[in-house]
Amino acid sequence: MKYCSNCGEQIDEKAVICVKCGVPVNGSNQINNSYNQASIQPKEGHGAATASLVLGIIGLIAAVITLIIAICVYAYYSELTVYDMYYYYNTFDTSTKIGVCIILTFIPGVLSLIGLPLGCFCRKGGPKIAGIILNTIALAICIIQIVLVMNA
Repeated sequence: MKYCSNCGEQIDEKAVICVKCGVPVNGSNQINNSYNQASIQPKEGHGAATASLVLGIIGLIAAVITLIIAICVYAYYSELTVYDMYYYYNTFDTSTKIGVCIILTFIPGVLSLIGLPLGCFCRKGGPKIAGIILNTIALAICIIQIVLVMNA
């Protein structure tokens, strides 16, 4: 029996690499190209940066669309007088405002709240920074929507 020169593990006579540490066995420096040590290493990021970027893009688009709706809601209800609201029964009370806020911010908020940690905790990559920025902007737009609707 042979022993690994790196970790001291007992290895088979025909072994090309040590099964414990992955280092080539002495005397067998030629390793098949299809099986090298780099191929068994995990890939950087596992796609988290790209997922963060995609969620940021979709979240930002959804946030902009719902922001336009929130602006329309704000403009409509801020133009009504107390008499108009009473006469037409268009009451826009606090529970209704909260419901509208939840409906408007649900999709962009959830997408951004998933995408932001993905971008923050992935290792590296260009999409990581873009994903963090886009998700942060989408969350900021959600906060603006809440302020607009609650002040309507």
